[in-house]
Amino acid sequence: MHLEQTVHIDRPVTEVFDFLLDLNNHPRVAAGIKTVRGIEDGPLALGRRYSQTSALLGQTVDVTVEVISCERGRELGLKAVSGLVPITRTFRLDAPSQSTTDLTLSVDADPGKGMRLMMPLVERTAREQIATTLQRLKAVLEAEGARQPPEPPGPVDGVRGGPYAGRRG
Repeated sequence: MHLEQTVHIDRPVTEVFDFLLDLNNHPRVAAGIKTVRGIEDGPLALGRRYSQTSALLGQTVDVTVEVISCERGRELGLKAVSGLVPITRTFRLDAPSQSTTDLTLSVDADPGKGMRLMMPLVERTAREQIATTLQRLKAVLEAEGARQPPEPPGPVDGVRGGPYAGRRG
């Protein structure tokens, strides 16, 4: 099964990517993810593994996830290496402008022969979770961006640095 959806976010690509790298953000926005715990020390990077508890079709599932691709500002790939269903989530980022991001979330899963009868339900649930995740990401990032302090004003009338520039204590 391959599913893919895209959302336009009014935030710079670096901000969106940094948000995705922070494991604490995943339960805030990812539909179905209840908790995330780092297994290995250090920042999220290629080869890093972490544990997450997810809800899938009414079941609570503990899964170990590995970062399989991590290209700053472009792509983050996450693969479940344990759990019921082998699943890969890939976040691809594109910057149509310096202040906006097109974020595509692709999900690839192979539920196996035992779940073939449930495929329509699994696929519908996955589509809904992808859409919910992307809409939550957009809402959170755009709301947080709106709360950031404005950029300091530039030079006024050709004067750089204002009245205190170059002064010492």
